[in-house]
Amino acid sequence: MIKFEFIDILKTLILGTLGAGIAFYFGFPAPFLMGPAIVVTLACLAGQKMLITPNLRDICFIFIGLSMGAGATPAVLDAMVKWPISFIILALCVYLIMVFGSQILTKLFNFKPIAAVLASTPGHLSFVLALSEDNGADTKKIALVQSMRMLALTLIVPFALLSMDLELPQLNIIRTLMPIYLITILAIAAAIAGFICKKLKIPAAYLIGGMLVSTITHITGVVDGVMPQWAIIPAFIIMGCLIGTRFNGANWSLIKSILLPSATYFIFAFSMAAAAAGVVYMLTDLPFAQVLIAFSPGGVEAMIAMALLLNADPTFVAAHHIMRLFILAALLPWLLARLNKKPKKHS
Repeated sequence: MIKFEFIDILKTLILGTLGAGIAFYFGFPAPFLMGPAIVVTLACLAGQKMLITPNLRDICFIFIGLSMGAGATPAVLDAMVKWPISFIILALCVYLIMVFGSQILTKLFNFKPIAAVLASTPGHLSFVLALSEDNGADTKKIALVQSMRMLALTLIVPFALLSMDLELPQLNIIRTLMPIYLITILAIAAAIAGFICKKLKIPAAYLIGGMLVSTITHITGVVDGVMPQWAIIPAFIIMGCLIGTRFNGANWSLIKSILLPSATYFIFAFSMAAAAAGVVYMLTDLPFAQVLIAFSPGGVEAMIAMALLLNADPTFVAAHHIMRLFILAALLPWLLARLNKKPKKHS
């Protein structure tokens, strides 16, 4: 069993690295995330078993988190005073995406109301699938819609920013690279912080643990410098592979059946996020591209990784995606409780 797991992991990483190389060669935006996601997804749809184990995933999250915290600067802290307005608009945006997104799936594609609400939830996949099982909904269908949303975000957001010719401020000024011994110490501290976050049931625990350790040490001046490319690029590749593995067990006929509702919902959700980002931009003068990544409907780990790759402020993006998860944690049970109070024919 362990031997087969090792082969599946190795196969996944080789294909992911190949995809990253191809995407980089052809000049794709966020190539180390997008390339692996595309290639591993195609491998899954071709019937290949792709695997990223939880331990490997958590190591990847630690390094991405450490890289995020290195962007913490006094300028970023000064900008935080504008964030409450952004959080309020984000909460409204998430609510509207869920309410009208579920209506789209129900009215146009005959989803049952509970399945529609769960499928239209912009993120918090593990929470969504757990609630799906508890409510007797079509978990496979919901998981596929959610996975296609995640893949679409990874592929579309970078190209959307390029097509709109949006520029992000240069946050990562030339700084020294952290030495190996310091990276090792921070990684151990991040693993401990991530373990504590996991016990506290904080979403994306190891990513948040890494971000907290790096942010605190950089702001206090204990640590200076950024993660070297040799440490962070493999983490992005693993993240891209992880996105692709969500299509394990899917086939082309199943994908075809879910493609139109997934695409329709995604276009609506992304349009809502873009509109909300536009409002925040007008009210705060924060960079529109940065707000768009922060408001993108779901994929906390992938969007934070993308913020790093596209030179957006990872602290701003992380704060908004974590806030979105907390909003969903409160909103989703309330919406399901309302549906469960209705007559059985609506469940």
